[in-house]
Amino acid sequence: MGRRASRRQGGKTGSLDYEGLYRRAVDLHERARPRDAKAIYRKILRDSNPKALGLFGRVAARYNEFSIAAKLLDAAIACGADDSDTHNEAGLACMHAGRPEDARRLLREAARLDDGDFRSRVNLAFLEQEQGDLAAALQVLTPLLESHPSEPAVRLRLGELCLRRGEPAAALEHLDAVVERKLHLTWALALRSIALCELGDFERFHELMRYRDFARGLDAGAGLGFADVAAFNERLQNHLSRHSTLALNPDGYSTRNGRHSLGNLLRDRSPVIETLETLLHAAFESYVAALPQDAPHPFLARADRFRVEAWGVLLRQHGYHESHVHRDGWVSGVYYVSVDDVVRDDDPAHEGWFELGRGPRDLYALGSEPATELVRPRAGSFMLFPSFCWHRTVPFTATGERVAVAFDFIPAS
Repeated sequence: MGRRASRRQGGKTGSLDYEGLYRRAVDLHERARPRDAKAIYRKILRDSNPKALGLFGRVAARYNEFSIAAKLLDAAIACGADDSDTHNEAGLACMHAGRPEDARRLLREAARLDDGDFRSRVNLAFLEQEQGDLAAALQVLTPLLESHPSEPAVRLRLGELCLRRGEPAAALEHLDAVVERKLHLTWALALRSIALCELGDFERFHELMRYRDFARGLDAGAGLGFADVAAFNERLQNHLSRHSTLALNPDGYSTRNGRHSLGNLLRDRSPVIETLETLLHAAFESYVAALPQDAPHPFLARADRFRVEAWGVLLRQHGYHESHVHRDGWVSGVYYVSVDDVVRDDDPAHEGWFELGRGPRDLYALGSEPATELVRPRAGSFMLFPSFCWHRTVPFTATGERVAVAFDFIPAS
């Protein structure tokens, strides 16, 4: 028996330094160098070790490199990985890589390999939903609700599915069950806002959103080492416009007709980014100190420690952000670097303005219209808000460029 056949059957460990390569791949992704990380994945593909293929496939998927993740996980299965988890991860990667039939096959096999694991079935329901077959998605989820009535992932998927089916009362029942357990709050509260809107229950909608209490604008204040805020913004705009990771309309992001930096911008060790990070923390502390404590609200239950991630966005003519939420965050926000000639106070269309409260149109199956809050961006100012709050940028037709830094404060484990 040849060496290749022996390794395929037994999963024999090769000679590569997997631990070192793992650290290197993660570091490259964190520094937004996916092309260099792909060289590591090519080595792993040639090594044909099922455990290593599965591990590095998960790393690639974590950083939205779904095509390479699917290749790695497919290879892991071909080399003998016969567990439910690998098939589930491979199915997810294929789904995001635009291979729905392969995804369906892998997710069904994952469910067969571990009948008690609900995750692959939840993911299969999501696949059917994204493929437009809401009835098939419901068929997958209905028995799961009976066997896992308290599982938040099942309730969340059912909540979203019910919204798409035009059943907001049923959606609200599922979402309230998740909120009561204080798990997955960002996504549950975001969907709950749509269910309340669809039901026409605007009293509870406003109790949930509380724009005037939870959305707050702040000035940057002193430039901290720069002559003034204008000088700081000029330096920051130059840094962002030359950033090595800028990508036009990158996959998996809400940016449309704009450039978006990849990775955590705060990893840049430059004076202007260090100043930015100081300003972000100061704005966050000021925001938290001003939060009301007069009534119970799920948003006000917060962690003790947070980490912050930030990225730059440069929108040009006809640019905008689609409506979205930041599922991992507790508080999200944006710092406006430059909005020259893009937004105006007297514009009835509010082009380039920031809007809170409107979710994606396909979740409003009954056609309701949410109550929203519009904010006119101003250079040198912050806008902070709960991460569960849907937000978007109104498209603009001006020829200037709208430059901003978006950020999340994420509960640290």
